[in-house]
Amino acid sequence: MSIICGNCKETHLTVEDVRECHGLFPQPEAPPPLEAPSSDSKSYPIPYKGTFTFVWGQDDSDYRTIRIKKWTSRRGCWLIELLTGPENSTDFTAFGTYDEATGSYTIWRRYIHNEKMKDVIEWLKASDEEKQKAAGEVYAMQSNNCWRCGHRLTVPASIHRGLGPDCAEKV
Repeated sequence: MSIICGNCKETHLTVEDVRECHGLFPQPEAPPPLEAPSSDSKSYPIPYKGTFTFVWGQDDSDYRTIRIKKWTSRRGCWLIELLTGPENSTDFTAFGTYDEATGSYTIWRRYIHNEKMKDVIEWLKASDEEKQKAAGEVYAMQSNNCWRCGHRLTVPASIHRGLGPDCAEKV
């Protein structure tokens, strides 16, 4: 089924495509059902809450920015989101979870073939506390936002550290 757009007079496949053509924000959607946990039985530590940028591969221009936050509607779960657009505070797409009870990461079925999202999970599994802090600092330097809470940083010492004073006490 295709939809004729009143804006560009072209056909679009989905209502979301029409909204995007008109410059309307997409309607929030319910998260897809979770994929069954992978056969990886290793338990991983809880990741830091925050936003991180890390280089992937040999080329410094190939990087990923992710955000990890508590999932308020599922107790003990953390949402994992990937920056997928130009606005570095709102253009994140949730694609997976971390489950505190099992210590496992899961990519939602819808994104199971997305290589960038697989890269993120592999990085999270391989990273330790120091790697996550360093990736948080990279994000903070690029955006001037605290990597833990996202607030704007204005004090030079906070910008250099990547954390505001309150978050620095918590980490």
